[in-house]
Amino acid sequence: MARNDLDPWTQAQAHLKKNLDAHSYKNWFSQTRFKAYESGRLVIEVPSQFFAKWLKDHYLEAISESAREVLPDFEQVEFLHSGSSDEGKQTAVSDLADVVRPKKKTKLVTRYDGFNQRYTFDRFVIGS
Repeated sequence: MARNDLDPWTQAQAHLKKNLDAHSYKNWFSQTRFKAYESGRLVIEVPSQFFAKWLKDHYLEAISESAREVLPDFEQVEFLHSGSSDEGKQTAVSDLADVVRPKKKTKLVTRYDGFNQRYTFDRFVIGS
């Protein structure tokens, strides 16, 4: 499959995968699916309402930046989930205010290298 044949979410996920640590990417993005893209609105299918809220609260800016890399007319992202109690009915969660293009480009750094930043040689104390 050629790069141009991929849906825009798969292309945006490639950018996310480069910028996030493997654990975060696997937990929060491997279970998402492309649903639709129309008029600047990217619709992503997620497993639950909790997933939608978590992605919106913690990764909305990263998702928006990645979407803008592949979709120049991107305006907003919408998370679509099927509720287990709704018997197949689907609900959408969207937020246009949080996806405005930032004025300056910021580098996304969310890597975890396994070390606690408080544990440095400067703070090392020899105890009994």
